[in-house]
Amino acid sequence: MAKLSRRHFLKIAGSAASVGAARVLLPGLLGGVAACQPQAATLAIPASATLAATATQAATASATQAATMTPGLPATATLATPERLAIGARVMHLHSASATKWGGQVGYWEYVDQDVVTRMVERGVTELTDQATAADAWRTLIPAYQPGKGIAIKVNFNNTLGNDCGVAGGEINALPQPVAAVVAGLKAMGVDEGDIWIYDGVNRFIPAYFTAGVPFGGVQYFDKCHTPVDYFSSHDPTALVNFNPPSGVPALEAQRLADVPVRASYLINMPILKSHGCASITLGFKNHFGSIFNPGGIHSHVFPYPGCEGRV
Repeated sequence: MAKLSRRHFLKIAGSAASVGAARVLLPGLLGGVAACQPQAATLAIPASATLAATATQAATASATQAATMTPGLPATATLATPERLAIGARVMHLHSASATKWGGQVGYWEYVDQDVVTRMVERGVTELTDQATAADAWRTLIPAYQPGKGIAIKVNFNNTLGNDCGVAGGEINALPQPVAAVVAGLKAMGVDEGDIWIYDGVNRFIPAYFTAGVPFGGVQYFDKCHTPVDYFSSHDPTALVNFNPPSGVPALEAQRLADVPVRASYLINMPILKSHGCASITLGFKNHFGSIFNPGGIHSHVFPYPGCEGRV
């Protein structure tokens, strides 16, 4: 299985959102895909859209099947060659006022229209790639997929630390609807459900409301509720993130990278764009604080406010 090199991971993670990432702002929903050319689209979406005919209707709140990934990796680095796409550099910005009808209730995930969100993601990827169908769009974005190549989706459940697998409070965490739309598109292009790995690390939970809202029973979850995220079984040197701060800035210890993105062939970054008590704002790259073993160890380098140092 082709692996994602650390250099390629950092290149992807450093963008605002990697290919196909749908971003969420409550009460509205903002969809964004790929890199950086100002090419916005205003979206009028009919409410009649359906998820995808390929969706497995056996939605479940229980743990999904255990991962079948190889427990160890060779000690020599395998550097991936980035796939250059012919679509150029673009940003797709989509907004629909009908995507949510949220009035401040705790269960905010129950007030999002899956049909509208699915149509948003489909339009975003098709206009990004100049393709007629979502399936062809995803084939353009992930042209070399073959069964067995993992596609990791990084979600944000930073506010689940004080909850458990079946309970989620009112603090903002990832919504299932954008992820379900992305999974539906991947399945439409022929991706096996078992090759789709949804994860968040650092002891975060992916709660029952989320897995129940992603109606694909074969998708694999990596978090504290399902298959644990592992940082130390990989022997691949690219699983270690090294920092090179400028002169005068204290050095940081190297960080272990979660095995899920290390072993994946593709990485889709799905951050939540929101305010943050220590960083002021959290965007695409900060979402990958959940991809390293000890994000608290670098907080003092990125958080300007007293009292934030060392927090996980």
